[in-house]
Amino acid sequence: MPILIVFFSFLSFGLSPYAQAATYPTKGWRFLVQENPALYYKYRNSRACQKFVQLLVQDHSAGGLRTDQLVVVKGGRVAYEYSDPLYGPNGAHGVWSISKSITATLIGAAVQKGLLRIDQRLADLIPISIRKDKSRFDAHYGRIKISDLLEMSSGFQWHEANDGDLQNSTLLDMLYLRGRKNVLAYSANAPLLPEGPGQHFVYSSGNSNLLMGALRRVTGKNYDDAPWDLLFDRLGMRSVRVEQDAAGNFMGGSHMFSSARDLAKLGYLLLKDGVWEGQRILPEGWIDYMTEVSPSLLQPQTSLDFIRREGVFGRSIWVNKDVRGIGTPFPRAPKDMFFAGGQAGQFLLVVPSQDMVIARTGWDKEYWQRIDKIMDRAIRCFSQELK
Repeated sequence: MPILIVFFSFLSFGLSPYAQAATYPTKGWRFLVQENPALYYKYRNSRACQKFVQLLVQDHSAGGLRTDQLVVVKGGRVAYEYSDPLYGPNGAHGVWSISKSITATLIGAAVQKGLLRIDQRLADLIPISIRKDKSRFDAHYGRIKISDLLEMSSGFQWHEANDGDLQNSTLLDMLYLRGRKNVLAYSANAPLLPEGPGQHFVYSSGNSNLLMGALRRVTGKNYDDAPWDLLFDRLGMRSVRVEQDAAGNFMGGSHMFSSARDLAKLGYLLLKDGVWEGQRILPEGWIDYMTEVSPSLLQPQTSLDFIRREGVFGRSIWVNKDVRGIGTPFPRAPKDMFFAGGQAGQFLLVVPSQDMVIARTGWDKEYWQRIDKIMDRAIRCFSQELK
């Protein structure tokens, strides 16, 4: 089976096809080659775009990126697509921690429906009785709010290591050992920090599992269908799968699966400020809320070295913002870029100033350090004026 590579030109002579009413890909993406077939080869052969493809698809060296699916959306249409035969364009791929951003988006949809509030306390949704191991810090549990979970500042201790260290990794213990049958109970029983919520940034799948637990509480018997009713079906994300544990809890921090095409639909929703086909799916201002820097990173006890090493987090999504004067994490990328990222090179980049969404699945040990270069080449390719 041949590898599928589709490259579409989107610029005509001085007139952009984007200067028209917004279209939404609920039933499937529109491809720019259908609107500008005459420029297809001219665009594909441009030097800037060849360098973009070389970086993400055609570098077969030992250190090259191993891309399984790649979709670039510009102006609401697919400008470039690649898929490996193993997955094809519609195959569901593990997206790992992109799941955290998907969960946050589901919470936003629930807020829009009036099911949840961001100032709601976790204990009112998941009672403290779920905690079996009592500690002197249990009073902090009653102070944790939905917003703390979104910001990764809930006050739970957690070690989100996926390097095979079964002895010390909270994540692996939850997924594959003691917590595998009930990830919600495991997450709720994590030790609490003495300072309480809102003080320390701790990146944690447990927080996202607790958000899914809150969603279960407010959706009741409709919980099994809730992610699809609130979000996936409304966007036409037909490939999405979300694993559940033995207790029926959705995995909020990992173990979601999606094609790059459907991930791009999620990115397009965020690009459009939570509006889809004229209907508001996310509350007005929700994207601004998600892309604000997590307040815990602004606390003096959070070291600048930690931020340089770990990156800048918003509310369950990564952002390219300067924190406390140390500069943006990705200096060659636009400052308004924000993205969801997952283990082994899964990412969903959204760049409002470029009207661009890039969704990618793959398998790479290291990819974070290349996001800056990827974004630089994408802008050079997809923003050029072809003569």
